[in-house]
Amino acid sequence: ETATPTATVPATSAAPVPASPTPVASPTAMPVGTGLLLGRPVTLAEAQAQVPYAIHVPPLPGIGAPEEIYLRTLPDGNRMVSLIYLPGPGIPETEETGVGVLLMQFVARDDVALIGKGIGIDQPWDYVDVDGNDGIWIEGTHQLTLAPDPSLGCCRESTRSAGSVLLWEEDGLTFRLESALSREEAIAIGESLVVPAATPAAT
Repeated sequence: ETATPTATVPATSAAPVPASPTPVASPTAMPVGTGLLLGRPVTLAEAQAQVPYAIHVPPLPGIGAPEEIYLRTLPDGNRMVSLIYLPGPGIPETEETGVGVLLMQFVARDDVALIGKGIGIDQPWDYVDVDGNDGIWIEGTHQLTLAPDPSLGCCRESTRSAGSVLLWEEDGLTFRLESALSREEAIAIGESLVVPAATPAAT
């Protein structure tokens, strides 16, 4: 490769060249789901390859694809998939978690009580219908307790603050939707769940 000659500028006429600023690396934002006891981050394809059920997602306008996906092993060896959607138009931030919508799903088993929130005596809650399926709506802040993940080989039950929750079972799966949405809005999301065409087939 031949370099193109350049004209020589007399030293007396050369303007000082300002020093280039030193590039500063932008801090990497920590995923919002890191402290929510959801397990390890994965892609949708990785999650689908490790669970025996088809992962469901909400296709409502304005929600789009989940920003974060997590996989956690439950005490019986069954695996729970959690989808995180960040706040945006029509989806307020949940004060307790910093997310817009958190959707957890897993095969319905006897350990459901360890995934649900503890309901206090004064905590408002109601039975609701989610597309013909029995569900529970729990409004307001409470504590979510998750059983230990046996794949870690350690640790005890973990607890964190949680927002309002819609909990229901459908076709052998348990769904838990946590958000700052109203009951009607949460039920609308629950009733919209579909299996995306692009999701790899369940194994």
